[in-house]
Amino acid sequence: DSTTKGFKVFDKNDLTIWNTADNETSNQWVQYEFDTPIVVNKVFMKAITDTKWNQYTGFPKQFKIFGVDDVGEHEVYSGENPSASSGVEYTYNFKNDTPYKKYKLFAISNFGLKYVIVARLQFYGHLLP
Repeated sequence: DSTTKGFKVFDKNDLTIWNTADNETSNQWVQYEFDTPIVVNKVFMKAITDTKWNQYTGFPKQFKIFGVDDVGEHEVYSGENPSASSGVEYTYNFKNDTPYKKYKLFAISNFGLKYVIVARLQFYGHLLP
């Protein structure tokens, strides 16, 4: 369940965010669909910039990245952000040779807030030749 539109995490604007509903802290996801299948091998995540309410503690701690097709979800990366602080950014590179049209961030856990919140999420990749 989400209280904000998922597309906001992909708009490269740190003032718009994606967050889940209250008490939804694990197994939450947001997905992006490209125009054509691409091979994603890099992901960028940024925590919300907030020092007043400590909302950055909703940043994903353990997470997975899935490629999604008509057959199902295919794990392309599993990781853990080492810490959460206001505006922290992490970039992860990984090996993936399979193009998918859809990619999903699946947040397994967060750093303690009663919902998951991400300021910015970007998938990087390339088309197959």
